[in-house]
Amino acid sequence: MSEPSSVEVSVVEEGPLRGRIRIRRTYDLPVSLDPDRRRSTRTVPLETETTIELREGEGFLRVGIDYVNTASDHRLRVLVPVDGTGLDSSRSAGQYGTTVRGREAEGGWGEFPLPTYPAYRFAAAGSTAVLVQKLSEYELVSAPGAPDALAVTLSRSVGMMSVNVHPLRDEPAGSEIPVPGAQYLGVAVHTDLAIMVGADDAGAVRAGDLFRHDPLVVRGSGEVDGPLPEAAFPVEVAGDVVLESARRVGSEAELRFVNYLGEERDLAFASPGDWMRVDLAGEAQGGAFDAAAARVVGGGMLSIRRAID
Repeated sequence: MSEPSSVEVSVVEEGPLRGRIRIRRTYDLPVSLDPDRRRSTRTVPLETETTIELREGEGFLRVGIDYVNTASDHRLRVLVPVDGTGLDSSRSAGQYGTTVRGREAEGGWGEFPLPTYPAYRFAAAGSTAVLVQKLSEYELVSAPGAPDALAVTLSRSVGMMSVNVHPLRDEPAGSEIPVPGAQYLGVAVHTDLAIMVGADDAGAVRAGDLFRHDPLVVRGSGEVDGPLPEAAFPVEVAGDVVLESARRVGSEAELRFVNYLGEERDLAFASPGDWMRVDLAGEAQGGAFDAAAARVVGGGMLSIRRAID
């Protein structure tokens, strides 16, 4: 089921700094699986509300999807068309690196290979990327007469821990135990995505930070128009290496950077103070840290600390 039974489009905001369109769709989905594991001929309406948002100066389109799940035994995905047909691979960022995956997945003994993969920051095919805010599942799919698409899973409803007779497995994955709560009936689902067209993976990594972290306004401290307290300091990151973690460790501030790309890149980092490079355990590595000359290997991490007390 991919075609809605009804569609309603309305303009919510017309700018100049932000434009928003709301799309309401109704899908008539099979209510559940029948006892013989076939889709029921009875249907139930499922209403989705999609908000498409474009902000001044941003190079990507924000998409928010909301619905309350009304059907059992199904997976709901959103299809994002990409710029190509018959693409042989896709890419996704996760586990501190970007992985290229083909159309054919790796199966195991007695298990049919399914080409669905994880994405943490983005999934991409061709020059189209889908930015995500949480660990997500995606698949590169094709349809006759249409461009390829990235299918991103929004929710999955199941009623059994496993089944003894499964069309894609020789043996069950576990006991045949009912798990009715995993149907997510009546549960409100919200997913935020962003679509970026015409960018390489470096651009998707940079945009991912902007998408995942909206500006946060908090009450300040210290003198008005005066210096910041010692525990607060500016951090500027301008390159392809992203700031993955910022935390206080005792009397020190720690910053951890990650290069999600496959090639070595400049750190492109600036912040006042005397920083030192540390390992993952926080042990000092060498002498003073030279931010201007620092580079991070492909798929590598770099951690630095400075005193703040």
